[in-house]
This record gives sequence, structure tokens and C-alpha cells, in this order.
Amino acid sequence: MLPLLFDLFALLYAVQSVRTVFALARNWRAFWDPLFTPQDARLAQEVGFFLFIPIGVFLHEVGHYVAAQMVGARVLGFHYRLFWGYVSYEGYLTPLADWWIALSGNLLSALFGLALLAAAYRGRRWRLPLRYTLLYAGQVQSVFALIAYPLFSFSGLFEGDWVTIYNFGATPIASTITLIVHLGVVLGLLTWWREKQVG
Repeated sequence: MLPLLFDLFALLYAVQSVRTVFALARNWRAFWDPLFTPQDARLAQEVGFFLFIPIGVFLHEVGHYVAAQMVGARVLGFHYRLFWGYVSYEGYLTPLADWWIALSGNLLSALFGLALLAAAYRGRRWRLPLRYTLLYAGQVQSVFALIAYPLFSFSGLFEGDWVTIYNFGATPIASTITLIVHLGVVLGLLTWWREKQVG
């Protein structure tokens, strides 16, 4: 039932993504002119959410796919639906191999979000609409990868990657190191967001 619900949501997401592309094309000149209006900000947020998040999801699944091949699993399928996806695989795997497969997708998601934030901050000479779009996309991607998805994983609705990543009984050292780095990155981002302003 849950995959069907996710597929329905992905379809609605795809429709909104297409609408965002058309809105961007229709307002292209106004979006890039020197005056950055509230309408421009709203369009930048839509671009950051509806066009960048599917890239993050794709990278997430690529991370799982590559990691599964790295540990010798036989990949059965790569399933990508813009807003969600999964990689199916089989084979005898150690708990550490399962941990690595689960972590790799999330690692790419987090790195993508951090790269967007770094680009928004470092590109001070870029036009404000681009920087604002990158900043918004980076914030959404980082919050989802580092906070929301871990919470969803433990919600009981489905068994997400973070249940495997934080299986301290199976991978105590890897899970502990991951937790320390995870908390450090989240705290670092919170500090950075308070201290830095892009604009």
C-alpha cells in the first residue's frame, strides 16, 4: 500500500515539476532581471524543490547501486520515481556490507545538499536568483537527507536506510562513528545557517 501511495505522490510531484519548468520558461526574463521580487523568490523555491530534489533522489539511488556492486551483491533493479526510489539486490552480505549500502545513498544525498549550499555561499558574484535557488535547494536537500529521512526511517511506516545505518547491535563501531559524524554535520550546518547570510 505504501509504495502505491508513494507512486501517486510521485505522479503529482512530476506534474508540479513540469508546471515549474513552464513557469520558469514563461518568466525567464523577469526571473533573471536585476530586481529580485517575492514572485522571483517563490519561483526560485519551486525550482529548488521540484527540479533539484529529483536529482538528489537519483544520486541517492546511484549511491545504493554502486555500493551494492562494491560489496558483491547482485543488483536486481534500479527503481527511480523522481521523489522516491529504491535499489533491489540479493546475495550473502555481512552486516557491515548492509550498513555500507544503506549509508552510501544517504552519503551522496547529504553531499549533494552540502555542495548546493557551498555553491550558493561561494558564488557571491553569481546572480541572486541562482544563488537563492541553490541555497533553498541545498537547505531542503540537507534537511531531508540529515534530519527528515532519518526520522521517517524510525517512524514505523517503513524500514528506511537509517534503521540499518544505526543498527548498533549489528555494526556497533560503524554506527557509532556515523552517529558522531552525523550529529557533527547537523550541528555544523545549524551554526553555519545562523552565522552566514547569502544575499
